Amino acid sequence: MALVLSASRWTRGAGYVRRDTCCRPCFKSGPGHTFKYTAGAGSDRSIDSSHVESEPLQRRDGDAHVASQWIVRETESDIVAIDTGEDASNRISLAFSGLDLATGYAWKVRYRDDRGAWSGYSAETLFTTITSQPLDGVGLLATYGSYNLKTDQRKVLSTQTDAVIDFDWKLGKPNKTTPANHFFVRWEGTVLPEFSERYRFKVRADGGVRLWLNEELVLDDWVATPFAIHRSALASLQAGVPVAIAVAYFDSTGQASIDLRWSSASRPTGVIPQNRLFLPRP
Repeated sequence: MALVLSASRWTRGAGYVRRDTCCRPCFKSGPGHTFKYTAGAGSDRSIDSSHVESEPLQRRDGDAHVASQWIVRETESDIVAIDTGEDASNRISLAFSGLDLATGYAWKVRYRDDRGAWSGYSAETLFTTITSQPLDGVGLLATYGSYNLKTDQRKVLSTQTDAVIDFDWKLGKPNKTTPANHFFVRWEGTVLPEFSERYRFKVRADGGVRLWLNEELVLDDWVATPFAIHRSALASLQAGVPVAIAVAYFDSTGQASIDLRWSSASRPTGVIPQNRLFLPRP
C-alpha cells in the first residue's frame, strides 16, 4: 500500500510564537487514485491505495513553510508507526507504505516557519486501511423471510447469495421457503465503484424500500405501494474504494418486484452488475 498524506492550509490557532501562523492539514485527492474521505481534519477516512496532493501554500504575512513533523500511530495499540522527526524534506506531504490492512490509524502534523516558530500539532485525523478486495464480485448476501408491516415483525426463513438485485416475482414466491405475500428481503455487502464520480442509485420496486451506503440511510420509503415506483439517492464515490451497501424490501400483497440500478457521468444507467457486488466482510 502506498499513501501520501498532504497538508498545506494555514489557519489561526495556538502553538506558534506569532499569531495567525498555526497550520492544519487538508486532503486533496489526485486524479485516477483511490482515496475515500469525508470531512476535514479530525474525521474518519478509509484508505486503500492513494495519492493526495496539497494545494499551493499561500501566506498573507509572507512567512515560508520550511519544516514539518508527521506522526502516524495505530489507534488500537497506540504504537507510533511513523515519526518523521523535525525533517525539512517532509514539508507539505508524507509518503509511506507498509501499513497493515484493515487497521485503524491516526495522523497529525506540525509545521515550522522560516522564523523558527513551530505550530502545535493538528487535530488527529483517523483513517482505516481496507482489506484486499477480490477482482470480481459474487453478489450480495440476501436474507428472506415473512414480514408483518403493522407490527414490523420479521421472521427469517432463508439466506442465499443473489448475484444482482433484479427480480420480478409477479404473484409468485421469491423462493421455496418464503411466502408470496407479506415477505421481506435484505441484501447486504459492498459495492465497488469504477469511477471517482457522483453516482445516482435508483430503486424500482413494487413495495417498501430502504437503502444504506456506508451505514448511512440515504433512501427511506418504507410504505406499501399498489404498483412499482422509482426512488433514487445520490452519493459521491471513489474509484476502487468499496462502499458498504444494504437494501431492505418488503411486499404486502399482489405483484412483487425490485431492481437496483446506478449511473454516473461515465456509466450509463443499468443494474449494478455482479462483478461490482461483494459479500459482507467477515
